[in-house]
Amino acid sequence: MSYRGDSPSAREKQLEKRLRHLSKNLEQAEKTIQELRRSLKVSQNENLKFQQNLKRSLGKSQKLDELLKELKSFSEHESRATDQHL
Repeated sequence: MSYRGDSPSAREKQLEKRLRHLSKNLEQAEKTIQELRRSLKVSQNENLKFQQNLKRSLGKSQKLDELLKELKSFSEHESRATDQHL
C-alpha cells in the first residue's frame, strides 16, 4: 500500500488540470450553442417576415396584372367602338 501524503501526485494534478480545461471548454461550448440558438431564431423570424412580404408582393402583382388585362381589354373595346363609328 502506498502512502499518498498531503500533496497530490503528479498524475492527480494532471487530471485536475485536464478536468478544469474540459470544464472551461464545456462552458464555452454551452455559450456558443446559446448564441447559435438565438441567431437561428432571429434568422427564422427574418425568413418568415420575408416570406410574408413576398406573398403580399405577389398578391399585389397579381392584382396589378388583372387590372392591366382589364384596362387593355377596355382599351381594345373602346378602340373597336371608335373604329365602327368612323
